[in-house]
Amino acid sequence: MKKIKVATLGFSALLLATAPLASAQTNIEPTLTPLIQSETQDTVVSAYGKKFIISPSAEGQITDEELEAISMQATSDEIIINNVYTSLNDNNLRLGGASPERENNNVISPNAWYDLSIKWSVTKFVKQTDTPLQAKQIATVPAGGTKKISTKYTTKSSFTVSGSAKEKGLTAAVESNLTGDLTYTIEKTYTGPSIDSGYVSYVFWLTPFVNRGTWTAKGTGVPSGDEYGPYNGSYEEPTKFVEWTQPIK
Repeated sequence: MKKIKVATLGFSALLLATAPLASAQTNIEPTLTPLIQSETQDTVVSAYGKKFIISPSAEGQITDEELEAISMQATSDEIIINNVYTSLNDNNLRLGGASPERENNNVISPNAWYDLSIKWSVTKFVKQTDTPLQAKQIATVPAGGTKKISTKYTTKSSFTVSGSAKEKGLTAAVESNLTGDLTYTIEKTYTGPSIDSGYVSYVFWLTPFVNRGTWTAKGTGVPSGDEYGPYNGSYEEPTKFVEWTQPIK
């Protein structure tokens, strides 16, 4: 029999933002407090009306907001958190945080005939974190069965740039300051519940999460030193994938 450990989870009632650029969410640090520390045991958490079984590979990598989001997507009372795949870039900025300014030298056609390029400084401001997108079903495996899956899931970054800014080469500068697409590759065999477990099947899911916010950019003409901007826009960029399972009775 597989050993498990029990954890307590502190949380508050939160409104989950799902519409683009809706009200900002509060980013809460994970509050899992295992009674037994081990890298080989699952952590059991009761929260948001669900029972979460968090694998060692996902422990400490999932927030209260993400658990709440998955609890709203799941139809079962029990949820297994299998894996968390997180971007390694600075798209995990906290709510209200700003990224460091990044400079980009772009050879473009600026307004002034004497400028050969514009050096852009772009800063991102986070307005929403831990915003879930629609869950994607990976596979359904019946009791006693297996299913081999070979696929990829990609969440793309997106942003807006006004027409006048596009003419000054700002699109490439903003794009280079985003993290780009986040891809989760699956090459594995999924196993259903045991015949005598009382479950009919396991349904495996993948939930993407994104940050949403705004950016601002200021430019300096080369060689004139003239100022361009500031320009502003919005963005959305992927932060992580959470793979989870619904046991079906």
